[in-house]
Amino acid sequence: MFNQRPICYDCRHFDTEKWEFKCKAFPDKIPKDIENLKEDHRKPYPGDNGIQFSPTDDTKLAYRVIGASESLSALGLSYYEIKLMEMRARDVKSFDKLEEKDQQILTEAEKILDKKG
Repeated sequence: MFNQRPICYDCRHFDTEKWEFKCKAFPDKIPKDIENLKEDHRKPYPGDNGIQFSPTDDTKLAYRVIGASESLSALGLSYYEIKLMEMRARDVKSFDKLEEKDQQILTEAEKILDKKG
């Protein structure tokens, strides 16, 4: 996984009012396996009440890049280049504001993902 911190901080369900490690899925405490990135909460996890990670509007584009990272790598981008694209995506927040080169390669990577199904 290319993200080095828990995805919880970028989730619309994260409790930002008290800054305790809680959310709508885990109102008592987010499990350590999710916090420590051992489990990917974009997929169902026991006890999550049917609620999984959903990026905030500000981070949706960055998570498109993260989700396509394997395909981006297959297209020849290095880990460093993918991280830079993710950072640019976090800065601009919308696809149409990405540099044209980034738009093209992200689109190509997502086509590869679609073919994999």
